[in-house]
Amino acid sequence: SFDSLVSMADKVSTYKKTVKETAAKRGMVANFMPKPVAQDNGSGMHVSQSLWGKKKNDEVNLFYDPADEYAELSQTAFYYIGGLIEHAEALCAITNPTTNSYRRLVPGYEAPINVAWSKMNRSVSIRIPAHFRKMEKRKRIEYRTPDPSSNIYLVEAALLLAGLDGINKKSSVPEPVDEDIYKLSEQKKTEYGIKKLPTSLQDAIESLESDMEFLKPAFTSDFLEMYCDIKKDEHVQVASIPSPREFYMYGNV
Repeated sequence: SFDSLVSMADKVSTYKKTVKETAAKRGMVANFMPKPVAQDNGSGMHVSQSLWGKKKNDEVNLFYDPADEYAELSQTAFYYIGGLIEHAEALCAITNPTTNSYRRLVPGYEAPINVAWSKMNRSVSIRIPAHFRKMEKRKRIEYRTPDPSSNIYLVEAALLLAGLDGINKKSSVPEPVDEDIYKLSEQKKTEYGIKKLPTSLQDAIESLESDMEFLKPAFTSDFLEMYCDIKKDEHVQVASIPSPREFYMYGNV
């Protein structure tokens, strides 16, 4: 069930720790790597979000508007989505913070690689569970990019700041994409204005370095600079070590 930001992050952390300890008691290892098994779907950590406020002393869902025929979304929700789309590449540095994260974000699997939104479409990065109609409490957006290697506290804060930035700037949101993006041609994707997510941790960090002002209300400059340095070093460590796959592919060169 939904909860406030910090409380939900606490629950996620407790869940992961409980799963690991329960597995260990049975002589097994619980792994939260984004892509632990090759040629299979990875492990995502989809984050559902909604904003709530007061109206005549009643709590109301600021994302809900029954007058919207497409997905019952309010203008506030559209601005919020616009902020997430605008900062999607930079967010990857936080929502997908390991080199293994980008083994998951590849074509051919269920993980999103395209920056787009829609209702009931699992090929987009932002999905609206629109089957919950006339249900204000359940109206939300689902951000499908994050994976469980990330720090849930940082993820929730970064997503909130991106969305609030969209609200403050009244960011425009592109038209929803109700087609299977994986089957669209590159020309069609361009017509829809669909961007691609970073394909490596280094690309994500470079995106964050060029787009981090929206995080400044909660993230200090020192923290962000240190974070980028650590993650760039991680990328270099993995990139500089030959993998078994490379020996298989190039061992007879």
